[in-house]
Amino acid sequence: MRTRYRRGCLQINLALSARPTFADTRLDGGGAVDLGGGVDALVASVRQVEDGLLPQHPSISWHEPPALDPDRAPGGQAVARLQVLDVPLRPTGDALAVIGTDGTWTPDVVEKFTDRVIAEAGKHVKTRWARSPLLVSGATSFG
Repeated sequence: MRTRYRRGCLQINLALSARPTFADTRLDGGGAVDLGGGVDALVASVRQVEDGLLPQHPSISWHEPPALDPDRAPGGQAVARLQVLDVPLRPTGDALAVIGTDGTWTPDVVEKFTDRVIAEAGKHVKTRWARSPLLVSGATSFG
């Protein structure tokens, strides 16, 4: 029996200068939270991925280890892991028709989709934060 892989996962690791605060203060406790636009947005995202498209509004799983163990980051700072658990294994298009794809995860596709994911997460985070290209450049693997 041969396994046919259908979907993949994208993970972004962030080093933050402080713990974030969220627009919905119930999420400020941190740990692991899901960021998204509700069930309808989740269903739309999954359908887009099933069609081979980069989702317009990716559902994000936000993990913040220092929320549970402050020793996981330098004093007063934080780290966060953003995971999009539904991405096309071979992206053949973009739901917004903004990111050009050829069926592979090229560095350009990864960078532009990462920007989309961070912008989507930013809709939920009140704290102002920025991503440094240095944090991404050496830590990204393409294959």
